Amino acid sequence: MPSDHHHYQQQLQSAHFDCDCFFAAVEKRDRLDLHDKPVAVGGDSPRSVVAAACYVARIYGVRSAMPMMQAKKLCPNLVIIPHHFEKYRQAKQELKQILSRPKLPLKFDMLDEGFLNLKHYQGDKIALCADLQHMIRQDLHLTISFGLGPNSTMAKIICNLAKPSGLQAMSKAEIRDYMQDKSVALLPGVGPATAQRLQRAGITRISQLQLADEARLVQLFGKFGTNLKLMSLGNAPIRAYGQNINGQTINKSISVEQTFASDMRNRHELEEHILQFSHQLVRKLKGQSCYTVALKLRNHYFKNFNRNLTLTEPIFHAQQIADVGCYLLAEAMASNQTQDAYRLIGLGVSKFTDYKGSYSLFER
Repeated sequence: MPSDHHHYQQQLQSAHFDCDCFFAAVEKRDRLDLHDKPVAVGGDSPRSVVAAACYVARIYGVRSAMPMMQAKKLCPNLVIIPHHFEKYRQAKQELKQILSRPKLPLKFDMLDEGFLNLKHYQGDKIALCADLQHMIRQDLHLTISFGLGPNSTMAKIICNLAKPSGLQAMSKAEIRDYMQDKSVALLPGVGPATAQRLQRAGITRISQLQLADEARLVQLFGKFGTNLKLMSLGNAPIRAYGQNINGQTINKSISVEQTFASDMRNRHELEEHILQFSHQLVRKLKGQSCYTVALKLRNHYFKNFNRNLTLTEPIFHAQQIADVGCYLLAEAMASNQTQDAYRLIGLGVSKFTDYKGSYSLFER
């Protein structure tokens, strides 16, 4: 019945979109000879990591963040292509132009994924996303997946179910029923440590969370216990200022670093590590934004070189953090006193806020 259809459409408040194997897909789009070949984007040195892998490569077990040496062992005919960040940024701009056509609130969380706010859209929301998906395939020769749900948290879970190149919509009741027999690890913010604590409490499935006493969850996990209960029922988690998704006060600064087995001086390889660090930092931020990005370098004489940049508005995208980090790296390496090989590189963020701001390095 039309009324039932209208009621169902009203429940679809958010759409999460995610380009399929974005870096690798852009490379394969621009080189027809790579169409049916396993492709990985990244460096080809002994210490390089896979930044992205196409679905053909994934058949062999190649995954993002995997050491490239391991990927080559799994897939001897792997085609390795270096990063072309300007090309990816251009593709992101083209993607944004198409996704902006409905004139709905649009937010990119990363270079190739984000959300459309469907709350006030009066037309067929599923048809809208299908049209956008078709336009992206026709105009950009890229594939993209969409997940539509009652809130952004559920929409992202649904989008993951739709990959690759799929479109799926679920009401709150549907996503709640779907999640019942799934592991608690499906929920955002539930990592290995939290999953183990839940297991010790006798909870391994989302259906058990749905029936759990909220007071008991709060006793075990603090405010995150309430969020666990909400998410298990298809609702969005509560976020409080100055706290992460687990309901705990976030540190004043967060950083990651790596000491190399042998000194490194290749700028592109150092940039690869910055990109990987930025994704780790975003996961640690748990939805917060940051104003300051800091880079740490240590040369073979054990001398440290530190650079930092405080922005006028906060950022929270992994690619934005990486862009600032690469800018600081270029600044440091341009200095006469730092023309060295490095034994350590680190990246950190600080000055946190819940405010997302409007600042975007991609538009500057």
